[in-house]
Amino acid sequence: MSEIVVTGRDGGKTFEVMPNDVIVFRLKENPTTGYGWEVEAVKGSGIDLMESNYIEAAGMAVGRGGTRIMRFLARSLGDQEIRLKLRRPWEPPDRVLERLEVMIRVR
Repeated sequence: MSEIVVTGRDGGKTFEVMPNDVIVFRLKENPTTGYGWEVEAVKGSGIDLMESNYIEAAGMAVGRGGTRIMRFLARSLGDQEIRLKLRRPWEPPDRVLERLEVMIRVR
């Protein structure tokens, strides 16, 4: 079992993984602005979201951001697409500040 790390710079990329590998998204987030990363879609049935946690940046600055960490488990063979979006939860679902899409090939 390996961990594959995906960041905001990896949009549009394809990652080849093995069954039981964990795909870890590490994305900058600042909840004080109201914006947060969420799963928009997982296309394919072979990947499961295991957890989503926010880790605040160190320091005492007011309004400091942090990192959203999402872990997905690759369960079965095939091509899967993970789409995430950065948005405010009280705004319409199609009002998105940023999107991140990656293809996961489980081999």
